[in-house]
Amino acid sequence: MRERLGELGFTNWRSAGWWLLKEMLDPENGFEVCLPDDDDLIGDLSSVRVGGKIGGKIRIEEKAEIKKRIGRSTDPGDAVMMGLVGPALIEEAIRMSLDGTLDVRYMPGETIGNY
Repeated sequence: MRERLGELGFTNWRSAGWWLLKEMLDPENGFEVCLPDDDDLIGDLSSVRVGGKIGGKIRIEEKAEIKKRIGRSTDPGDAVMMGLVGPALIEEAIRMSLDGTLDVRYMPGETIGNY
């Protein structure tokens, strides 16, 4: 899976999900996303940082890092991310599994629900 321009990949599914959400929330990309007027939720969505690039792949900072930095869990933001981009991630994982580019039975560093 790659970002919108097709130049960079992701270190894991969580990074892909947060990056895709970032692209969806960018008004220049033409997505119409309506979010509730909730300061904590907006804080969750805007607090996630790119943790660096590893081998040409985007890495989003770990949830524990975010929680330590902002002093609370980002569960509401995680729920929005998974709800909006989760179906696209599942579809991509299935496609990659079917074409042989991904073995969904084992992904190093990833566990179900490790968000």
